Amino acid sequence: MSKEDDRQVIKFIQDLKWVLESPSLLSPDFFPEDTINLNVDSEFIIRLRNYFLPKIASIDFSSNDVLGFLKQRPSNRLGKYYEFLLEFLFLNYPDIDLIYKGLPLREDHSKTIGEFDFILYDRQDRKIIHLEVAVKFYLKLKNENLTSSYIGPSFNDRLDKKMDKLLKQTRLSELPPAESVLGKIIQDWSSKQEMEIQFPISLQRLALIQGRLFYPYKENKIFPDSLNLHHSKSYFITFDQLNTQKKFLRKFLILPRLDWLAEPTSFKWQAAMYFNGFQKLLLQQMKKHNTSVYVLSKDFNSEIRSFFVLPDSIPHLPL
Repeated sequence: MSKEDDRQVIKFIQDLKWVLESPSLLSPDFFPEDTINLNVDSEFIIRLRNYFLPKIASIDFSSNDVLGFLKQRPSNRLGKYYEFLLEFLFLNYPDIDLIYKGLPLREDHSKTIGEFDFILYDRQDRKIIHLEVAVKFYLKLKNENLTSSYIGPSFNDRLDKKMDKLLKQTRLSELPPAESVLGKIIQDWSSKQEMEIQFPISLQRLALIQGRLFYPYKENKIFPDSLNLHHSKSYFITFDQLNTQKKFLRKFLILPRLDWLAEPTSFKWQAAMYFNGFQKLLLQQMKKHNTSVYVLSKDFNSEIRSFFVLPDSIPHLPL
């Protein structure tokens, strides 16, 4: 196995750890009572964490298995990569059966009206699970203390719209076409497993939304009640404010989207730059794309900070 393959495997395993340990972005009370908003203290996540963290600590995975899994699922989209991380967990956890991933729901056999992210069977609780997932990074670019004030790094989406979509996705099983679609795939799966499933099917609804929210530099982090009090937080600055980050012996690293989850390995830090080189590269990128840039900085004490740098001219924000 090449050094690049080794690095891919290590990054994937560190990102698995990030998924198992990162808090939800949303308040426990955001969803209706019949939907569980998964968080670090949720029984479902605790079971996964207790099983996988000892394996991660000892790198107790076959590198070839991990690499084979990744090569069958190439993607440059962070959301898809996040789903692959969860898929790997479910495929390798003995108490969970992955019945279906990405199940489309169509109206009149043509128009897609939604997609079930994961349909699972929990062997311990003997329940069919419908799990909806998302990983998101948003910047609080508006002053109002509303979820609509949080805008995506590319300035083309909002947190409140994502929350509304996720809420609708968790209710997909209530739509008329869902009963026959779910019934067929669950019947097919249960027949192969030689397992008796009671119909009509009673689904347990779960939702998992993780990521990080970014607040104006050196301002109080005030946020609406619909967000988790303990969500992952950081800050953003403008290009003009960048000189405030110019610290003695501090190094900077610009990260592509697929590297936004776990902190990068020591190999990645080999590409880190001191301030002048970093500032020059950042200016080039912003002139080319006029979008925000995700940055990590490390000081001489190895303290790492993550933040976004915004261009001087921000495009029109979504209403």
